[in-house]
Amino acid sequence: MRINSIISVSIASSTILLSLLGLSSDKVNALTLAIANTTMCSLSDLDVSIACEGAFAGNNENQDLSGLFNVSNWTQYAKVDGDSGTSNGLTVNGGGTSSTWSLTGIDFNSFDIMAILKGGPTFSAYLLDSAGLNWNTDGILKGNYKPGPGLSHFTIYTSAKTPQPVPEPLTILGTGLALGLGGLFKSKQKQKLEG
Repeated sequence: MRINSIISVSIASSTILLSLLGLSSDKVNALTLAIANTTMCSLSDLDVSIACEGAFAGNNENQDLSGLFNVSNWTQYAKVDGDSGTSNGLTVNGGGTSSTWSLTGIDFNSFDIMAILKGGPTFSAYLLDSAGLNWNTDGILKGNYKPGPGLSHFTIYTSAKTPQPVPEPLTILGTGLALGLGGLFKSKQKQKLEG
């Protein structure tokens, strides 16, 4: 009986902690690595990527991608089915398991941009800081868990970056004035005490 109480309290505490952190328990483990505790992707899979996560089991189309690269609001921007085609500025050139790609018409300074390569029963995600040249499917797995399936689709997701607040000139001036007057007051007070 005591063990059941401890387990119940632990589960309740975990749920409360997750809700305080803004997470729901169904989203914490939303993505499952295809091979437990193993990251298959590499920055060389997409030559302009600055980070990668995966290979994940399943299809990115029916997964909650929140949290990838610490971004919670990914929105699909462009998708090319298969290993070649064009969609909304994304061009993927055919090659089965490797080739070239490009992305035009998007401001990399205003958006976080993620590419997903899907093939076989897995997909991997790549965070981008510019548009690319080369891609390959070495970071995703075939059904036999060997790398390099044919490309099923290449998808671009975006998320607007949060602008950093810029201090207003009057705020800076006010702060400087307050510090200056405070120093002057302190100096006058010191002179009164000494004199």
